[in-house]
Amino acid sequence: MSDFSRLCWKFTITTKNPYGEWDCYIDAHTGTFVNKISKIYSVSGTANTMYSGSQAIETEYYNGSYRLRDATRNIETYNLHNGTDYGTATYFTDNDNNWIEQTPILKTVTINNISNIWWYNSIVDPEPDLFLKIFDGNSNLVLTTLHKVDEFPPNTFDVYLPLSTPPYTVEVYDYDPISDDYGGSFILGSLSGVNNFSTTGSSGSYNIEKKQSWFRCTLGYRKNL
Repeated sequence: MSDFSRLCWKFTITTKNPYGEWDCYIDAHTGTFVNKISKIYSVSGTANTMYSGSQAIETEYYNGSYRLRDATRNIETYNLHNGTDYGTATYFTDNDNNWIEQTPILKTVTINNISNIWWYNSIVDPEPDLFLKIFDGNSNLVLTTLHKVDEFPPNTFDVYLPLSTPPYTVEVYDYDPISDDYGGSFILGSLSGVNNFSTTGSSGSYNIEKKQSWFRCTLGYRKNL
C-alpha cells in the first residue's frame, strides 16, 4: 500500500438544503474526513423546443443519465405519465443530453367494427359502451379511457400517449356494471401515420406521430423549488 493510500469508510449523503448527493470518505483508522465527491452536477444540453427551435438548456447529470432539472433557476420537470398523481411522477431522462429524439405518440385509436358475439345481450346490454386499456412493454397499465356510453362504432378515442416503453398492448372492452366484456387485444406497431388493427372481436385503426414529448404540459409539470 502506497503512502498516499488510506483505508476508508464510504458513505452516500443526500441533503435537501443545500440540494445535493455526495459520496463521502472517512478514514477508517482515525475517523477523520478525507474527501467528498458530488454525484450530481449541472451541465448544458441541447433541446428542440416547440416555438424557439434548438436551444441550450441546463440539465442535471445523475446516476449515468441526464434529467430535466435546472439548478440555477430551481426548476424541476416531471413526467406525470398522463395522470394527475404527483406522487407517481418521474423525471424526464436522456442518455446523451441532446433532447432531439422524436418519441412516438399514440394520438388516437378508432374502432370501426365490432362483433356482437362478445358483448351483446338483447335485455341488459343492447348497445355497446366501448373503452380501452393500454399496457406498456413491462405489462403496466398506463391508460384506461372513458367508455363511450351506448355508442355503436365508429368510436374514436383521443389518447395522446408517449410510447417510450414498447411494445404496447391495447385491449378492447365493453363496460358493464358487474363485469366488463373483453373484446380482444392488439399490439401497437412503430410506424408513423394511420395503422390498421384487427382483434377477435373488433377492428379499426390507430394514429401514431413522432415529436418531442417532454416539453408538453399535458405530460409533465414544473416544480419551482
